Amino acid sequence: MNGSSSVLVVDAVWPARPGRCLDCGEQARRVHSTYQHTLNERPLDPRQVIVRPRVRRHFCDRKSWSRKTFVEQVPGLSERRRRSSTGLTG
Repeated sequence: MNGSSSVLVVDAVWPARPGRCLDCGEQARRVHSTYQHTLNERPLDPRQVIVRPRVRRHFCDRKSWSRKTFVEQVPGLSERRRRSSTGLTG
């Protein structure tokens, strides 16, 4: 990265156990897909910071729930349906 860049991008991999369904709480057994999630983070003066963790979308195998897939959350960093990190609101 050169000294004139105003954006710092952090690519990360979350090496966690399979996530838990947001509805039933069961641990996932199957991965649907993976993708790079983009979260705005607190600025690192004077740069804007973007964190891009690679997260997994899992299947929920419980037939009684309407949710078929869900995305794992990174504790302390991401929350459901947010485009900024949890640190940005603190």
